[in-house]
Amino acid sequence: MQANAAKNQTYIVADPTPLSLAEIVGALRAGIGRSPFLLPVPPALIGLAAGAMGRNEEWQRVGGGLIADPSNLIAAGWTPSVETKAGLAAMAHVS
Repeated sequence: MQANAAKNQTYIVADPTPLSLAEIVGALRAGIGRSPFLLPVPPALIGLAAGAMGRNEEWQRVGGGLIADPSNLIAAGWTPSVETKAGLAAMAHVS
């Protein structure tokens, strides 16, 4: 019975350390040789603006929690082969 339970597990591939949207954008920009060039704007202000434009649902998708739990995969012995920020930068790198 235990083997069947393990077979039916859901495995989510995600970095054990979550990144913010700003960190993702910064890593991608680093990959193309640019500075992050991000302006600090309070999320509440963006939420107000999005709501005023009728874009609250989109803001919730981008500004809400984007954290996936990879604990089942890690418990099975998985570790990422590349650190996420380095992988994003490499993916954006133009030869």
